[in-house]
Amino acid sequence: MGIRWKDGYSAQVEIYLLVGEDKLPVAQVGPGWFILQEPCAIVPETEAELVIVVDGEETHRHVFIHEGSIVENKEVSYI
Repeated sequence: MGIRWKDGYSAQVEIYLLVGEDKLPVAQVGPGWFILQEPCAIVPETEAELVIVVDGEETHRHVFIHEGSIVENKEVSYI
């Protein structure tokens, strides 16, 4: 559960990408892109599952990584 503060609430958030058997931690997600916590090579034309967990509630989004990613770049585009 999140943390309540005097002037608000802070949710516990976990984001990761499931690629086959691999679970890759995600630092940030936006419309059509995400940033991996650690650089990782992902081959083009990869189907994956983007999982966002907020206070224990999971949301899954099927994504298609058309261009893949290279180890030198943590930002990844998806459809």
